[in-house]
Amino acid sequence: MDDKLRRLVDAYQIADTESDWDKAFSVRGDLLRPGFGAWDSCDPVAHAILDVVEAQTELADAIMDFAEGRGSEAAGEATIQAAQENRRAAVKRLARMLAE
Repeated sequence: MDDKLRRLVDAYQIADTESDWDKAFSVRGDLLRPGFGAWDSCDPVAHAILDVVEAQTELADAIMDFAEGRGSEAAGEATIQAAQENRRAAVKRLARMLAE
């Protein structure tokens, strides 16, 4: 597991405790977009934006893996499809948050 992924996993584990939610948000934000403001931690829209950024990164990685021939073609296509569905879900959450 690379260092960025390990830190992201650590951020989610930190978030398991409500008192550390702001710290976990900051870690996640800095990993996904360095310099993301800590002041955003109380804004659900900011959380939804990070979900979209993370989902887009996941999709880009899946496409790159497929293009580089890692794994079988069927597995690669399934991974891309799952990443696309995850991105659509993240975008829907963001749209819902923006509408509220």
